[in-house]
Amino acid sequence: SGAPILEFEHESERSPLRRQSKTNTVIFFFIFILLFFF
Repeated sequence: SGAPILEFEHESERSPLRRQSKTNTVIFFFIFILLFFF
């Protein structure tokens, strides 16, 4: 269960911009789910 996180961190070393974009997408999706349930 920790493998994807390590891979995610490794990718951040290669391309920070892509990681930031992915992080923003995850946060947006998470907020969307919260709004959907509440």
